[in-house]
Amino acid sequence: DQVKTDAVIAFETGRLTRAAADAWAGATHDRIELARRPETEIEVCSSCQSIEGFARGEGVWQGLPRQVRREQIEHMAAMVDELYPTYRWFLFDERECFSVPYSVFGPKRAAIYVGDMYFVFTSTEHIRALARHFDGLIRNARIQANDCAAFLRDLPGQVR
Repeated sequence: DQVKTDAVIAFETGRLTRAAADAWAGATHDRIELARRPETEIEVCSSCQSIEGFARGEGVWQGLPRQVRREQIEHMAAMVDELYPTYRWFLFDERECFSVPYSVFGPKRAAIYVGDMYFVFTSTEHIRALARHFDGLIRNARIQANDCAAFLRDLPGQVR
């Protein structure tokens, strides 16, 4: 969410009620501002395939105009370049690793995203398990954080 453009946020929230869409957009903008703070350290892992699927307009991105996807990819590359090394985005291969969306907020809390809600964990055991899984995604990443912007800059050729 920290690297999304307003056009992508609008596309994602287009079927929500106005209040829900405004809340989602507000939360996303807050995360963008948080990522820009110099004291913030954020690590993100996602699959190469999810980013490539976005570029090609597959799945949930079907119907998002090509130019919007191209601008989003260019924006992501610029943001990752600007924010690195405090914002580190690792890309893994889905054929080797699997992960549902989740966040680990230090040693006190973690949350797994399951559609329109989150399961929040506060037990040390569960947080450590999710942190170990995240560490595994980083260890197995095919694109390391220092190469992520270059990977993104090469993607506009896949935009169809």
